[in-house]
Amino acid sequence: IEYGVVNLLIEGFESPRFWVAMLFDSFSMTFPLICLGLYTSLPFQSVEILGTLPFLLLIFFSTTFSPGSGVPVLKEFRYVFARFYFWCMVDGVQDQMEGCPSEEGLNLFLLIFTGIVGVILFVILYFILGCRERRKEKREEIKRATLMDDEFKSLQSILYGPELEKSVHTTNQSEVNCNVKEGAI
Repeated sequence: IEYGVVNLLIEGFESPRFWVAMLFDSFSMTFPLICLGLYTSLPFQSVEILGTLPFLLLIFFSTTFSPGSGVPVLKEFRYVFARFYFWCMVDGVQDQMEGCPSEEGLNLFLLIFTGIVGVILFVILYFILGCRERRKEKREEIKRATLMDDEFKSLQSILYGPELEKSVHTTNQSEVNCNVKEGAI
């Protein structure tokens, strides 16, 4: 829709590269919000704050897009945003921008990459946290398995008797199953 409206109002953006630029510029602002909302258990306020952070940072650092402006260290952050590379594609503006890639293909690649870098970072972080959680669960399972050795079983049979040991184990298991069904655990 954005591409169509822009082409209705302004001439010169008919090239498919501008469609790609508009698409990934929009993706760079909406993908973090979608990923945080769908794949995390964060509360709504946190999703809103963290998801709109790329847009806020774009607003804060957009003054560094202007030639000669910006604090020397902070103006390097302009290369993180897809919109910077989009401006480097626009005729008449690209000649005034500082630090634009000289080749059109490189500019389009950097635009696409910066458009999805938020998703790439999210997937990497999600994968790392998932591996960490699985490793933690595996350690806990190993701990539980080491507790159920022969010495523990013989101690349990001394304390509860051989028949009582089986009933205690099945009772505890059924309590756990009931708690899981009720959502208490």
